Amino acid sequence: MWNVTPPCVTVEDARRLVREPLAIILEDAVNDGAFLVALSEVAGDAGRRLRDRLSRAWLRVAHGGGIDSVPRLLRALDEAPAQRLRCQVMVDHDGDSADNPSRKSRFAQEACDEYSVPFLRLRRRAIENYAPREALERWARGELFVRKEVTPEKWRKVLQNPGDEAMLAERQEALQKWDTMDEAERRHVPLKYLLAEDIAERVFAGYVAGKARPGSGPQPERFVVQAAWLRRGDCAAEAEHVVESLLRSA
Repeated sequence: MWNVTPPCVTVEDARRLVREPLAIILEDAVNDGAFLVALSEVAGDAGRRLRDRLSRAWLRVAHGGGIDSVPRLLRALDEAPAQRLRCQVMVDHDGDSADNPSRKSRFAQEACDEYSVPFLRLRRRAIENYAPREALERWARGELFVRKEVTPEKWRKVLQNPGDEAMLAERQEALQKWDTMDEAERRHVPLKYLLAEDIAERVFAGYVAGKARPGSGPQPERFVVQAAWLRRGDCAAEAEHVVESLLRSA
């Protein structure tokens, strides 16, 4: 009887349940997954434990299909109660101020409450609001790319010319606007509109042009946000909050 609290199951079902990896349901498994790994780098021992559990497949990152899909996904898992008991949800805040998450974010929380699924909301608007200054500088210089937009044959041109002057001027202007904000504004400003719609993908899951290699030409390299950058951006305490909250559910 899965629907009682606690569930009443056979010993064999219980054994299968505890062997099931815990799924961390994120809005986007690629971008948000890369962001989670970046946060773990500044979360001390908790971060090391998270990466260890991910590498052992005790935890897995699951694609939630966006914040709108979270309630639908949990309703679908009502037919698979064992899976629902082995998942948790992390979503963006999406609000303009710390005490006012978006309607969609609140709906996601209500769905988690209804189905008794552990829920975690970021304290900033979205993952791009955790982007360190150094990463945004690289974006402004035209050094960050989404893998699909730069095919292998284009990498040599990318190395020669990272972007036209007008585009780079616009990016520098956007970065200057970001610089004029205080920390509270930076935490909740919609950076998708200020900087670029895919800024999170570029910063946390993007690529840079690699070095040219004889015979094969320049190859893309994964862009990695450095832990030191995040620490200077005062992310350490928030990173520990996120990682330890996820580990508690595990």
